[in-house]
Amino acid sequence: MKHFLLDVDERGVNRTLASFLERLVSDGMAGALLVPKDTASGKAAVMTLIKSPGEIKNINPFAPVSPVNAARIVSDLTITGVPGEKVGVLLRSCETRALVELAKHNQANLENIIIMGMDCLGTLDPVDYSEVNDPGGNLAEEWMEVSAEGEYREEIRGKSIRRVCSACSHVEADHAALHLGWVGLGGKQILVSVGDEFTGWASSFLGEGSENVPEGRQQSLGAVRSRREENKRRLYDEFNDRTRSVESLLKEISRCIKCYNCRRVCPLCFCRECIFSTEIFRHEPDYYLSRAGRKGLMGLPADKLLFHLTRINHMGLSCVGCGQCESACPVKIPLGIIFKMAGERLQQIFDYVPGRSLEEDPPLTTYREHELEPR
Repeated sequence: MKHFLLDVDERGVNRTLASFLERLVSDGMAGALLVPKDTASGKAAVMTLIKSPGEIKNINPFAPVSPVNAARIVSDLTITGVPGEKVGVLLRSCETRALVELAKHNQANLENIIIMGMDCLGTLDPVDYSEVNDPGGNLAEEWMEVSAEGEYREEIRGKSIRRVCSACSHVEADHAALHLGWVGLGGKQILVSVGDEFTGWASSFLGEGSENVPEGRQQSLGAVRSRREENKRRLYDEFNDRTRSVESLLKEISRCIKCYNCRRVCPLCFCRECIFSTEIFRHEPDYYLSRAGRKGLMGLPADKLLFHLTRINHMGLSCVGCGQCESACPVKIPLGIIFKMAGERLQQIFDYVPGRSLEEDPPLTTYREHELEPR
């Protein structure tokens, strides 16, 4: 990758990036962009497909909120065919990795898709974001300035980032042909890292570029990753202490109402028909009465533990830890930690990292003679 520095001008981060991305379209490097843009109320930032360069001016690329894993949006955009022109999609690391997994399962087509990555130090819950974001304000810039000189915290304007984000060490996005970095740059510059396809274009207005990243950035990234690994170990230990048996795990998820929100927002739950929506789990009345009779009572809705274990079994190997399941849970079960922890254990067994490579076959589609031997 070649690295260029883009100065944030007096108009602020969003307008600086808008001008940069406007040029990407006007110079013919992309025909359309899929980027975060504030809604009219300013209370949310949603992925928006933009064709006209003039509509790019109100984007909010670094808004610290992720109402949906955008890999699902790219899947919706491409699953039936290839876009007629190149579309630049701005994604966080959990989104690029999920997109790679979807592509490997034939749920997304990456032809004519330009993956544009960005640094991410975590996102707020959408409800929290709506409470603290000022329409037309500088929340993204404030979040960027937190990273100045390696400073690091996990809250902004009194709101904590999502729990699963505090345990994520993937700051830079993978597989990006063009990456926008800001960690360790003090909020005054943006590091534009590009592959061969964009080197000549970037050089034409950003200068010669460099093979090396700015001094101090790697130190800042390392500090964040170290802190995140510590957070992850602490959260895992706390959860393990609470769930040392099937009974204690069932107690942890006992407040589940089987709304299936976690399944609906998961980028890797892509089955057209879920087994839990079929006749298999529509039981006769006597089934419930019989189960209630064994212990004298039965909590409803039924099969909650089975539902979550089945989800882990189906998508655990591809789980990228985006935490959308936890954000969508109305009763606030720590699903992000549950699935991230279980997923990592499965992935270690098969030496598989979801989203690591397009060429790496998913374990469930391959057979290795000794893959399930104890290790």
